[in-house]
Amino acid sequence: MEDGYVREAESEEQKSLPFNFCAPRVELTRDRSQARIFWQSQGQIIADHKQEMVNSIRKDNRSSLCSSWMAPTDARRKLQTLLADLGKSISWLNMYKMTAKACEANKSLPHNFSIPMVELHSSDKTLARIHWQQRGAIVALHAKHVKQYNGKYKQVHVASQYVVVAATRRKHEALVTLLQNGTSWLNMYQTTVTACDELSSSRGREELAEAAGLTYQMDVCLEGRALREARDDPDLHGLNFNLHLCDLLVPHAAGWLAGGDVRRYAGFRNLGNTCFINATLQVFLNVHALRSRIRNPLCPIV
Repeated sequence: MEDGYVREAESEEQKSLPFNFCAPRVELTRDRSQARIFWQSQGQIIADHKQEMVNSIRKDNRSSLCSSWMAPTDARRKLQTLLADLGKSISWLNMYKMTAKACEANKSLPHNFSIPMVELHSSDKTLARIHWQQRGAIVALHAKHVKQYNGKYKQVHVASQYVVVAATRRKHEALVTLLQNGTSWLNMYQTTVTACDELSSSRGREELAEAAGLTYQMDVCLEGRALREARDDPDLHGLNFNLHLCDLLVPHAAGWLAGGDVRRYAGFRNLGNTCFINATLQVFLNVHALRSRIRNPLCPIV
């Protein structure tokens, strides 16, 4: 451990780089929640190329490069790509330039919007959340449109619930991609709030999926495959997948009367002696892909 960070050991691929080029490594924070690519070299080779160095050179002819912080899996993947390219380089300087390019800071988000972060749970490292905060004049300008605004510090923050780490990182990556195309600061704020709400609502599903060795998206895909097979089964020719819910299904009474989730359905309208089929239908209606298909008949099954 150096400077409070943990650096991973060199692989055989790193040890065999040409031109005596010092291998870049993955450097992790103490809690191993974030990582970056780190490179450092010193000696006459640095002095010989001092005009090409991106960062300052110390008195002992030492210079370094480092990327911005990212998810450890992303840093390792980026390092592997870099090492593969370095192995084909034609000179030390070419290798340095390739490393410097790989370590370039991530493009900042438009409209001066702060980048959301992934935060690990303080005690349970299997859980993480998306957390975003920003302060300053840009926040004060939108004070009427944001939640949890702190007028004293002109600050606002948004956070999801803690969800399994893999799901949080997937959602965070998708969110940052959306934010890079944001049309305004307020639009980006609303996108962040929506992403955090969606991640929070998926907590139970993601925990069950991880326990089963699946992702939630894979689980939905498997549901869709089962439905497609059922649709094509000649023994189930009477099952119509183009139902119109307003004609056939009735909302769950508790949700309808109590102002709750009226998207839940109890089953068929009472056509006489339909209680048994309704009991079976209630089981089917707990399948997410089937509910989506019924709500939107034009949406193809996965």
